[in-house]
Amino acid sequence: MFAVLAVIVLLGIIAVVYALKRGRTQKEPDYRSWFIMGTIFVAVYLIGILTGLYEPIPIFLILGLVFTLTGLANYKKWGQPRRLLTESERKTRITAITIGLAILLILGAIIFLLAENF
Repeated sequence: MFAVLAVIVLLGIIAVVYALKRGRTQKEPDYRSWFIMGTIFVAVYLIGILTGLYEPIPIFLILGLVFTLTGLANYKKWGQPRRLLTESERKTRITAITIGLAILLILGAIIFLLAENF
């Protein structure tokens, strides 16, 4: 049973990687998105401290500062907002997401069945 599960996981990973890499070239990171993401992480951390609703996790502050500072250090590379995806890029992403979700569904069902037997 575990061998079947391992083969399914391996095939799923290979399919997702293949779908994502097909027709893809190396691109410059989107530093504007890094800045926005870092700002959101810092805000989540500060809201956690100020409200006391949950125990603030320091990794939010650390990652937030790293992403924000990296985005700010490369603000000259922000350029124009990102373009919309082409039709082939959109299909590739939808295929990769669909394959990934199908694998998660299969893994969840297998784990559920295994847990039910124990």
